[in-house]
Amino acid sequence: MAVLRIIRGFFRRVRMLAEEYFSSSSIHGMQYLASSSRPPIEKVFWVLIFIVSISACTILSQAIYRKWQQTPVIIAINERMTPIWEIPFPAITICPEVHNYSASEFRVECVYYAYPYKECEVTTTLVGEMPCATFNVLSASQMFHPEVLANVTNYRYLREITEVSSWNLELGYNNSNHIPSYPVRAFRIGTLHGVSVVIQQRAIPEVNRHRPNTTASFQIILHVPNEYPQSSNVYYEIPANQDGELHITPHMTTTSDELEDYLPAKRQCYYQGERKLKYFQHYTVANCELESIDDYITRYCGCAMFPVPGRENISACSVGREDSYCWIAEQEGLQYSMSFDRIHLYPKPEDDCLPACTSISYDADVTVFPTKRFQRMENSITTTNLWLGFRTPQFVAWKRRELFSETDLIASIGGLVGLFIGASLLSAVEMIYFCAVRLWMVPMARKDSTGSTGGCSKCGVKAGGASSGKPPAGSLNEK
Repeated sequence: MAVLRIIRGFFRRVRMLAEEYFSSSSIHGMQYLASSSRPPIEKVFWVLIFIVSISACTILSQAIYRKWQQTPVIIAINERMTPIWEIPFPAITICPEVHNYSASEFRVECVYYAYPYKECEVTTTLVGEMPCATFNVLSASQMFHPEVLANVTNYRYLREITEVSSWNLELGYNNSNHIPSYPVRAFRIGTLHGVSVVIQQRAIPEVNRHRPNTTASFQIILHVPNEYPQSSNVYYEIPANQDGELHITPHMTTTSDELEDYLPAKRQCYYQGERKLKYFQHYTVANCELESIDDYITRYCGCAMFPVPGRENISACSVGREDSYCWIAEQEGLQYSMSFDRIHLYPKPEDDCLPACTSISYDADVTVFPTKRFQRMENSITTTNLWLGFRTPQFVAWKRRELFSETDLIASIGGLVGLFIGASLLSAVEMIYFCAVRLWMVPMARKDSTGSTGGCSKCGVKAGGASSGKPPAGSLNEK
C-alpha cells in the first residue's frame, strides 16, 4: 500500500507540474492544452496542430542538417582580381614528336624577357618515353624528398637547375617586391614580356625516307613549376620549322582559412603537409596521380612511368617493349577509374588524390604562322621559334569557402523551431527545469512548510494529531 501511495503521489505531482507548465510555457499553443474549461474537441485540434508543426520543423531541420553534412563547402569567385606577378610563369616542357624522338638531335634555348634577357636554365626530363626539355621548373633537390635523393649521384634529370626557389604554392613568393625571383614570373602582358624559345632539331634522313609525308612537330606542356611533367597533361602541338605564339591564361583556386579545421574529405582538398607523397616534396593532384599510376604499373608490368631517383634498375615504359600492351592497357584503365570510378581505385578516402587546397593551372591560345617552306634534306636542321606570355595583367581566381558553418546550422534550425512552435533555447531550459528541478523540489517544499513539529500550519493541526480548535488564520469572515 505504501508503494501505491508513493506511485499515486508521484503521478499526481507530474500532473500538477504538467498543468502548471502548459499554462505558463512560452511555446505556442501549450496554454490551450492546460485549460480545464476548454472542450475536448478544441484540445484535440491544438494537439494535431502541434504535431503537424513539430513534424514540419523536424523534416526541414533534417534537410538543413544533410546540407551541412554533404555540401559544407562552395567554390565561388574570389573577392579580388589576382595580378599575374603573384604567381609563377608556367614551367614549360617541350617534347619532340613521339615517332621521331629517337631519331633526332634536339636542342632548346630560351630567354626570359622580364629581367630583362636572362637566359633560361634548360634541363632534361623524361615524359613517358620521350626525353624532353624543361625550364622554369624546380631542381631535383627541391622536387623530391631528401631521402629519395640520398646516395644518388648520377640522376640524369633536373640536374641543370641551380636556381633556388623563393616561391611556395600556398604562400606565394617570399620576396614579393624583389623582381629577380625563381621560378620566373612576368610583370607585364604579351609575348614581348614573357619567354622566347628557339627549338632546333636535326632529323636523321632514314626516318624521313620511311615516312616521307610526315611533318615533325613538338608538344608544348604547361605546368606548375613544382609538378613533374606528364604525358597525360594537356599539350599544344607546334609544327617544326614554323613560328608560334602562346597567349597564356592562368587559373587559380585558393581555400579560405575557415576550412582548415575541416577534414580533407569534407573540404575536398589537401593542404601542403596533410598528404605526404612517396617521392615528391610538394603535393599536387598531378604529382599524386603520377605516383599512383607509377606504383600500380611498376607492380603489375615491371616498368616505370617516370624516372625516380635511385631506381635505375627499372626501365621506362615504352612502346618498343615486348610487354607494352600491359602498361598501355593498365594506364588506360587507371585513367578511366580516375575519371569515373575513384571509389574502386581509392577504397580508402585518405588515399584519394584530391586537389591541393591551392592549385594553379594554365591554358593557352596558340597561333602558328610559317616562316619559310619546310624542306626535308639530309642532316637538315629545323628551327622553330616560340613566344609565350600572359594574355591579361589580372585574372579571376576561385576560392573555396564555408557554405554552411556550425553557426549557420544552429541559426537555421533555431529559426525553424521559432517559426513553427515559437520555442527558443530558454524554452528548452524551462522544460528541463520543470522535468527535473520542479519535479523533485515540490515534495521538499511541502515538507518544509509543515514546520519543525511536523504539524500542518494551513489546517491548524498540531503535532500528535490534536487540533487547536481554531480555524486557520485569515479564514474568519470579518463582518
